[in-house]
Amino acid sequence: MDGDREDDVKNASDGLSAEEARRRLAAHGANAIPEPRTHPLLGFARKFSGLSAWMIELIAVIPPILQKWPDFWIALGLLLVFQGPRASAAVTALRERLQVSARALRDRTWQVIPAQDLVPGDVVRLRGGYFVPADSRVLQGDLRIDQSALTGESTEVVKS
Repeated sequence: MDGDREDDVKNASDGLSAEEARRRLAAHGANAIPEPRTHPLLGFARKFSGLSAWMIELIAVIPPILQKWPDFWIALGLLLVFQGPRASAAVTALRERLQVSARALRDRTWQVIPAQDLVPGDVVRLRGGYFVPADSRVLQGDLRIDQSALTGESTEVVKS
């Protein structure tokens, strides 16, 4: 066994201490995909790209050519209303509601913690229907995993 696997087997019975988990969280960072940071003006400009936005933009270009200003202002209003901040607010709200938690062995007791606070070496309990909250190594038992979202396979795969 290599060093990492030996550490995992040692931690399997007791789990990590809260202090060790804090140290590893500080060293490795959160178990989350960081959100890309973009300049606010670039983010605003991106809202006006895409098929629906392009269609409305095309509709807004034609009325000035034909000197139909009321139609231009209606198209511009539609563009601002439909491409405004509602979509990004909906994505943010959805992301907040989909917080995943996990049962991890810490200080010799099973605790429910946010999945983003999991660190390398944590012992996590998985049962049927649970999401796997982080990259994991099976230390004990067998799993039937639906990995169709990753591989496209239609049947469950047995992992030991």
